[in-house]
Amino acid sequence: MSRFARRLQQAAGTALTSGGGTVGNGLSTDPSFFPIAVWLQTPEAVAADYKAIGVNTFIGLWNGVTNSSLTALNDQGLYLVADQNATSLSDPLGPTVIKAWAQTDEPDNAQDDGQGGWGPAVPVQTIIDRYDAFKAGDTLGRPVYLNFGQAVANPSWIGIGYNPADRETIYTQYSAGADIVSYDVYPVNAGLPLTYIADGVDNLRRWTNYEKPVYFWLECTKYNSGNAGAPTPAQVKCEVWLGLTHGANGFGYFCHVFSPSFSEAGLLDDSTMSAAVGALNAQVTSLAPVLNSATVTNGVTVSGATGMHTMVKRYGGSTYLFAVSPSTSTQTPTFTVAGVSSATATVDGESRTIPVTGGSFSDAFTAYAVHIYRIQ
Repeated sequence: MSRFARRLQQAAGTALTSGGGTVGNGLSTDPSFFPIAVWLQTPEAVAADYKAIGVNTFIGLWNGVTNSSLTALNDQGLYLVADQNATSLSDPLGPTVIKAWAQTDEPDNAQDDGQGGWGPAVPVQTIIDRYDAFKAGDTLGRPVYLNFGQAVANPSWIGIGYNPADRETIYTQYSAGADIVSYDVYPVNAGLPLTYIADGVDNLRRWTNYEKPVYFWLECTKYNSGNAGAPTPAQVKCEVWLGLTHGANGFGYFCHVFSPSFSEAGLLDDSTMSAAVGALNAQVTSLAPVLNSATVTNGVTVSGATGMHTMVKRYGGSTYLFAVSPSTSTQTPTFTVAGVSSATATVDGESRTIPVTGGSFSDAFTAYAVHIYRIQ
């Protein structure tokens, strides 16, 4: 049996579990921790600023792993997912700060051929070999993280480096070289439906047989001046909760701006967006124990509206209903929650309550609205 075949077989039989009976997030077993990440930043310059808006994890580093980057992250109590190098394996801060190893980014995309053109995707065996090397090099047994490109969510993406007919198969094979998987798609920038966020989460969960943590990356800037649009705070909030209501175990923000001028920390340059992201991250973190608990299957039915995305959890004696409307129109759905009769729904962060009668209640959703209800 080849090493690839062995890894695929092992992956099919391995599930990461948490106390809630669900797939964990891969970085921490603390139920109050939910991964909120930024990509390829310089911690020495911005760790404190990201900590202030609720980010808890850096994935990739602009200048690679150094003692100064580990020190900056450790000082803020932040986690790191990064490449293995001599420093990451030997620095005394490594075991505290580094929680996972990062694979080659977006191996599914067409790769630069070094001659001004594009070649095929990274071979699956290369990813498997790299996984094995990471595991062999780490005496602590930390997980390996692998991020894919937008084809996970967007079947029409022209930047793939593989035969489109192999789409599902290749992601299943790649995922044997990781313990945590993710993908990135930036719908507003690309002129795509916001629901691609949810589609990508659904696909990766299915392609990994619901046995591995799945993260997603979303937009928070207009990263190129020629892109289709700039995401608003309401759209960013909608994207986050679309991913979470579909079962994602973590997420991250792509913070860069490339044009008209470059900024690595473009999110921090935008005071309106960074304040909105800070409030959003605070809400997610406050609900981390709920999010880390098991999802109730068939927990709610919706009538009177179209395109609603919902999730039900039961935690601490309460029933939680998460509801997202990616529509640009105002809707007033009626929710009927299983196992609930007469109760009160407290709307998280909105200082209002709604009576629940016979397990049902209605609420108004404006464009891109998200409402989270604690029902008692």
